[in-house]
Amino acid sequence: MNATIADRLQPIAQALHAIAQGGPAPARRSSRRRAVAVGGCRVRPVRGAARRAALRVIGRVARACSCGMSGEPPHRLGCGYDEALTRGAACGNYPHKRNVIHSLHVETKLVSEELCAVLRQVDPAVFVFRDEPEVRARVDRVVSRLRELVVAAERDDAGGALDRLRERLRALLAAVERATPTRTPSPKAAWIAFQREVQPAYESLLLTLRGVVAAPPSVRPTNHARSLWHVGSGLAVLGLVQLLPERTWLAAVSGAFAAVAWSLEIARRVSEPVNDRLMRLFRLVAHPHERYRVNSSTWYMTALFLLALFGTRLSQSLAVVVLAVADPAAAFIGRRFGRTRLRDGRSLEGTLAFFVAGALSSLLVMWALGPASLSSRLLLAGVAGLAGAATELFSTRLDDNFTIPVAVATAVTIAGAG
Repeated sequence: MNATIADRLQPIAQALHAIAQGGPAPARRSSRRRAVAVGGCRVRPVRGAARRAALRVIGRVARACSCGMSGEPPHRLGCGYDEALTRGAACGNYPHKRNVIHSLHVETKLVSEELCAVLRQVDPAVFVFRDEPEVRARVDRVVSRLRELVVAAERDDAGGALDRLRERLRALLAAVERATPTRTPSPKAAWIAFQREVQPAYESLLLTLRGVVAAPPSVRPTNHARSLWHVGSGLAVLGLVQLLPERTWLAAVSGAFAAVAWSLEIARRVSEPVNDRLMRLFRLVAHPHERYRVNSSTWYMTALFLLALFGTRLSQSLAVVVLAVADPAAAFIGRRFGRTRLRDGRSLEGTLAFFVAGALSSLLVMWALGPASLSSRLLLAGVAGLAGAATELFSTRLDDNFTIPVAVATAVTIAGAG
């Protein structure tokens, strides 16, 4: 009887898995997604919330398979999709242990997405007191699912392939349980502390997921000290661009800073104590995810070196001021007033704020630099603001502290030449 149940459920699990993964790509562009045959069923690929729901159903079906084989009731089994696939593999239904590893990473990704939403909801720029019951409910769900994942990872080590994931799941679970605030008269401060303590463990888990599945995005919390540093350093560089007499001077200074920055990056990768010291030194202005990635300041110094080599004084000035002023403005407006989501957590309101702030700051710099026609000033200011806003919106792989100055300088140079 148990084998019969498993045989009947296996095609269903395969069909749901094909739905969640999207099925084979169609040979030509079409407004309709092509149905595919899996396990004797005709299924149509889905995306978004339907895909996540399908993945959850897969876990329940696989759990039913292993419950039927073991004779244990579902509420006593206490396993997730990973453990179900492991038990199914022993009976020949799921022969590849690679599926066990991948499925646990998929379940971890879903929990990480929920936690990402929580961390954004408790950001000091958007948190309100009436949201606290919802936040607590979501945190309870995250804790419950993290415990299930830790149990699943401990039951099958998959030949040591899950050691790192298991370790980081435990660290994240401990951080969430430790940081969840009790009832307090000042909940906003307590949830800000929760975000600050949980986010490093969250970023560490994302680092493990990225090698297997498409991980959720990093969370960039509101950091007023970082925003002030952003504006101040940008204005200092703008003054440096104007005061240094020749291009070679700017290239030498920016190249020296870039060389030091990349040397520190190499030292951080070689030595964990060095990484810890640098993160503590710059804790007021560094994002938690920069512990595991190249620091934004390093990318900024690299961009300045390229601008010094190939840019004009005007393009260098506009590139620096757009990044210095428009990026913090977009972050402030997007977090507080952003309602229309575009991509990767960015909003229409924040992007429009970037364009306006970039164009106005560019116009002010050109007015201060010397005489020019109003039409040329308006054109170059609009080009600078638009190039910066578009680049910031689509910068996902490379740091926008590198892409924005390079894109703005390139666009201004082309527009000025035309």
